[in-house]
Amino acid sequence: MCTADADHGSPTLQSPIAQDVVGAVYFSASIDGGEDYVVLALYPGYGAFAGGTVTTGTFELTGEDLNYATCGICVLLSTEYDADTGSFLDDYFATGGSVTLNSVEGNLTGSLSNVTFQQVTIDPDTYESSPHPSGCQSGITATSFDAPIQQ
Repeated sequence: MCTADADHGSPTLQSPIAQDVVGAVYFSASIDGGEDYVVLALYPGYGAFAGGTVTTGTFELTGEDLNYATCGICVLLSTEYDADTGSFLDDYFATGGSVTLNSVEGNLTGSLSNVTFQQVTIDPDTYESSPHPSGCQSGITATSFDAPIQQ
């Protein structure tokens, strides 16, 4: 059974949190105040940021950014947050779309456009994401984000 809606449309992201952890930026926000979250991780030196720095711009999610082990712009949809365990039931990883980053200093601001997701399993040792046998998919047509980056 799929745990994510097949299409989230253009949700409102609520309770956003952004953190800078040794140069990487992590963002999460609840989709429409529910138990599903958009998670964005920006890793300097990987994928779209292979040049070494997290920068602003519009980035198509392709190539290395489509696997958690190699992504510089990692976009996940994590479902059914359990506050008791502090974990999610399932992860869906981006299979396409684009991310616009308007600011990566002070506040993390930007948007997601036509992002598609597939349910994945993420290896805890290698961080390789591979398609889950369920074949479950989801999508976000458009949404924006804005959160102060905490140190």
